[in-house]
Amino acid sequence: MNRPGFLPLAAFTILLSVACARPASGQGKLQPGQMAEIITLGIDGSDPHLVYQTAERVEAPNWTRDGKWLVYNSKGSLWRIAPGGGDPIRIDTGEVKDVNNDHVLSPDGRTIFFSAGSHIYAVPFEGGVPRRVSNEHPAELQFKSFLHGVSPDGRTLAFVGVQAENGDPWKRLDLYTIPSEGGAEKRLTDTSAPADGPEYSPDGKSIYFNSELHADVPGHAQCYRMNVDGSEVVQLTRDERVNWFPHISPDGKWIVYLSFPPGTVKHPADKQVILRRMRPDGSEQADILSFQGGQGTINVNSWSPDSKRFAFVRYPQSQVAAPAVGAAPNPAAKPEVISLWDGHSPVGDGTFQTEDPQITIYRADHPNGASIVICPGGGYGGLVMGAEGSGIAQWLNQHGITGAVLKYRLPRGNEMVPMLDAQRALRMVRYHSKEWGLDPNRVGIIGFSAGGHLASTAGTHFDGGGSDSADPVERMSSRPDFMILVYPVISMGEKGHAGSRRNLLGASPSPESIEIFSNEKQVFAETPPAFLAHAEDDKVVPIENSQMFLDALLAKGVAGKLLRLPSGGHGLNGYKGPMWDAWQTQSMEWLAERKIIPAGDVRRSN
Repeated sequence: MNRPGFLPLAAFTILLSVACARPASGQGKLQPGQMAEIITLGIDGSDPHLVYQTAERVEAPNWTRDGKWLVYNSKGSLWRIAPGGGDPIRIDTGEVKDVNNDHVLSPDGRTIFFSAGSHIYAVPFEGGVPRRVSNEHPAELQFKSFLHGVSPDGRTLAFVGVQAENGDPWKRLDLYTIPSEGGAEKRLTDTSAPADGPEYSPDGKSIYFNSELHADVPGHAQCYRMNVDGSEVVQLTRDERVNWFPHISPDGKWIVYLSFPPGTVKHPADKQVILRRMRPDGSEQADILSFQGGQGTINVNSWSPDSKRFAFVRYPQSQVAAPAVGAAPNPAAKPEVISLWDGHSPVGDGTFQTEDPQITIYRADHPNGASIVICPGGGYGGLVMGAEGSGIAQWLNQHGITGAVLKYRLPRGNEMVPMLDAQRALRMVRYHSKEWGLDPNRVGIIGFSAGGHLASTAGTHFDGGGSDSADPVERMSSRPDFMILVYPVISMGEKGHAGSRRNLLGASPSPESIEIFSNEKQVFAETPPAFLAHAEDDKVVPIENSQMFLDALLAKGVAGKLLRLPSGGHGLNGYKGPMWDAWQTQSMEWLAERKIIPAGDVRRSN
């Protein structure tokens, strides 16, 4: 099922060396268990939104100038999808069926220019018969054209021209321009150093690109700028990493580019890459996000028209390996997926949706009867189902705890639906507790970031079940017996997270909604005890969220503990390292202290 969900990311690697080769893009299969996710993100790394998730390879989103569509390639075709999510629409390219991940949109929005095979084509935005733009070359050159940029007036295209030399079909990679209506091409670079990714500045005076012009070793590409005639080349990045595809924002203020580990060559499908930003002059370089990705992540310009967001593709594994803190999960104990509402999901106003939220049950080899519902984060615009979902379940299994990963509905204008799904998940685990060998009085909940908000919502908005309900699941209590909240969003007020508030409550929420979902204001004597962990340097969700919730718990006589981590930021250094290990170890010790799990089941994370 191809639906939105969310988060952390990846990139595109293309070899800029004599061994360079570009495989057919958007047609290769993903690895078993791997997903492709189109995501939009703020320039500072905030407010991620999962647009589309699929088990098919998708690549290279462009954002249309009117902001209404993202255009990407998959399975040799072009597609478009709304940035808010929905069903993709195939764009007809006639008899051209091998579209790759090099495509751009004309400034007037009427035309898509794209590469396929060895040529560049143009097709109406709505689809139709493609027109070839690029030229034929002598057969011995084996010339190939890979499109990357279009001038602000739409009259000229910038592309990479690859030609054979001395028997090597990928020997020369130079930058060219060509009229968008077709005509004579102009070579901009003419050196032995491979170059790629040419893209125009918004004022049309410069071209940004990556090259090995000053590389000491093959493949060590850096970002550059030059005049549109190929003169006055300026190097922008100078570091040990391999930097690709500088994409400048429509307002000309920022560049986003893709950074690979030192020594990266060829174009591996899966690398731990970093999205970085810098000013057009190369100053203020900073990391935005690190993630697993591969070719097609962000190799064409994907900025939103207002220059506030950009789109990319990451390729995470749907199952994240558990930390090495004990025996590996039993491979024979396959996770079990259970529908929460059987396709009749309540909205909270008497209406229903066909969207089907689920829990995936991960059973421990040696269960101790405790269970935890897991709420992944994602800013209520997506779901981090790997590192904050299945990976957590597998880690809990090593402590004898059964994990239930909650794939909850995203609000999209219906603020009650995540809470309803969390409540249903808790009821569902209790309903099956005897069957699954669980203690119905040791059913907890854990949440990360916005998932922490959902978990704390479940801990402050619950009921004992409807004893006369015709649905036996609804007769169960929705109260969690304990909470673990990791860098959680708690408040919908000024100290909260603006993106989560907007995605949950809308652009102009009522004071009543803000009050109801500011969970530091909803704590009462029956609220379950909570363990909280938060980095003091978290700039995305301030630690005040956790502190306010702890203060509210203690004021009502409810047990609580806050682990203040000195560093790690939001996401705790990408779910690894000493800060990540610290909350995992101490949260399990806390559960043992409260007699929720046996002390012998606590395994130190490292």
